[in-house]
Amino acid sequence: MGIRHLRGLRYAQAEQLRNLACATAYFTGAGWAMSHMDRPGAVILLYHSVGGRGVFADNVISEDVFERHMHFITQHRKAVPLSTILDAVLQGRDPDPEWVAVTFDDGYMDFATTSLPILEPYGIPATVFIPTVILKGGYLFFDQIEVWLRAAVGSRIEVRVGANFLKLPLRTPAQRRDASLRLALSVRELAPARRVAAMNAIQEASGVGSSIPPMSYLRPEDIARFPASVEVGSHSVSHYALPQLDDEALRAELADSLAALRALRGIPACYLAYPFGKTWAYDRRVAALAAEVGYEAALTTIPGRVRRDTDPYDIPRMAGVGNMARFRLALMGVHI
Repeated sequence: MGIRHLRGLRYAQAEQLRNLACATAYFTGAGWAMSHMDRPGAVILLYHSVGGRGVFADNVISEDVFERHMHFITQHRKAVPLSTILDAVLQGRDPDPEWVAVTFDDGYMDFATTSLPILEPYGIPATVFIPTVILKGGYLFFDQIEVWLRAAVGSRIEVRVGANFLKLPLRTPAQRRDASLRLALSVRELAPARRVAAMNAIQEASGVGSSIPPMSYLRPEDIARFPASVEVGSHSVSHYALPQLDDEALRAELADSLAALRALRGIPACYLAYPFGKTWAYDRRVAALAAEVGYEAALTTIPGRVRRDTDPYDIPRMAGVGNMARFRLALMGVHI
């Protein structure tokens, strides 16, 4: 989940400002200059949902935007499997700066129904990182929050989440979307027991019963049918902020997910994408245990390019979002 929030602005307004800043940087040449301030390297792109409905709004881009991204890659870069880039790093070689790998987090069903049909005609491989709770009918907490707030009774919600007491307006769809973002921000770093308490409080405050629409996630049979061009990796079991877990719970989150995906695909699932992927969402303890249970590399959501000296358990990715100027900057390793 990639939540971007500027204080005092609604999410859509913040995104518009960022797109404008990126367009300015790209068309004035400032982005080119920024890209040449550092050594070249390969780029790994991160997506979540393409054209999705009923999933967390911050995770979705349109089908048209995604297809423009993929068309641009085929014209200007070389799309390769994620393993091609990571194998170079693990062998101490510089990945080709023209290489681009496409990855998806969270395991939304629209990868199979929308993204893959766009990728295949272009011959673009992809890697999907699965939180294995979804394979047993579970859900991701931020999607659940958004479902509740879309259906919430009343024009506002008042709820205590951890140390925060939030009073959020719900008069318009935009306000409900922004309230979902605020609540997800408040919940995402909580340890398991505190997350359960927070989610119960949000459900009660929303006035919505326990019956909810089914979530739009990949099923085991969908993953088993993926073509050879699709690699599958782990996104843990339950999408917790991993440093919040004790050693036993952390081992279970990492090892159980790895075992489930290996059994499902019949081949090793050897890469991990840290849930959330920010600097607060992984640390040396998490990386060490990931290596111990069998992951060869772990990916973050920290922007950057991949080179031979990149730490295999600190692999950067560029978000595949926004207008074409912002996307072209991402391919240059520039984040604004």
